[in-house]
Amino acid sequence: MECHGEARRICGHCGRRLPNKGHYQSTFRSAFGNVRVRVRRVTGCRACGNNLAKPLFMRRSSTAPELRYLNAKLAALVPFGRTADLLNDVLPVATNAATVRNRTRRVGARLLRNQAQPAEHVRAMPAEMLVIGLDGGFVRSNRPICERNFEITAGKLLGADGECLRFAFATNEYERGLQQIRREMEELGVNEQTRITVLSDGDAGLRTVQREVAPEAEHILDWFHIGMRFEHVMNASTAIRQVPMAVHVSKWAHDLATRAKWALWNGQADKTVTRLEALRRWAVNERGPAPEVRKLRRHVTDLLKYLRDNLDSLPNYGDRYHEAEPISTGWVESAINEIIARRMAKSQQMVRRDEPA
Repeated sequence: MECHGEARRICGHCGRRLPNKGHYQSTFRSAFGNVRVRVRRVTGCRACGNNLAKPLFMRRSSTAPELRYLNAKLAALVPFGRTADLLNDVLPVATNAATVRNRTRRVGARLLRNQAQPAEHVRAMPAEMLVIGLDGGFVRSNRPICERNFEITAGKLLGADGECLRFAFATNEYERGLQQIRREMEELGVNEQTRITVLSDGDAGLRTVQREVAPEAEHILDWFHIGMRFEHVMNASTAIRQVPMAVHVSKWAHDLATRAKWALWNGQADKTVTRLEALRRWAVNERGPAPEVRKLRRHVTDLLKYLRDNLDSLPNYGDRYHEAEPISTGWVESAINEIIARRMAKSQQMVRRDEPA
């Protein structure tokens, strides 16, 4: 290390030795432990006025790249405190959660600066098609401080040749998130002729992202969220049989909801809305409704509003399913699990199906 510092003492322009300003003590932190070092200080070249010589490392970057990589890799998967405990157990270093957090944030800041630059690796051939999956997750703090709660938008970009790029950003970093998506689209060779398909759950924020990055894209409403809402309606219609005066209506309501679901699966959204509206009218006109009837009315009304707000995003799901085209954002769930669920030690993961039950 002393030899390296002595070699860096040469001016890059004229080759003269740079004046020495003394030394200072610092610590080089690596995955093999901390090393006390004596760093040489140099001044500018008095002959040519340039100083291209640099010390072995600066005070703000006195951590080895290997240790920074381990910090960022582990901190992206598990909480900061557990990362610090693991590093203390397997490496001869002493660290804590605050140090892990600061190192990870510096790595993230460097990645954000790189994303602000134009794409370096751009495909030579333009992409023919692109599939974008959008999903969101909400991170809640375990402390009663509202400011520590925030929402994350994550997703994936699937190219025609199987390329997969991921992105994620917090809601308060909206502009940076859009810039990140555009940069990844540029890397995949997306242009005006590329056929883009966007899948989301119909959330207003996700639709805004879609309109910003791909305003001409075809938007498809996630079938998983539709199927879950239909399940609520069918379960509520089955529960009506517990009401003495509505036993005979339970089978009719369940069959009507099932037929509405299959009509939507086959691209007949108008029939779906008509059948659900008939079910809602019965629940509204029921005199002295029991709690089961009120629950059915609430679920049917919610489903109707959900479908009407996204009528432009309801294709023929059956045709897309048989042609092996995506109809659900289940493949995006892994990004949310890595960012939120796995890192927050979630014990179970949501299971999605791309076909109706």
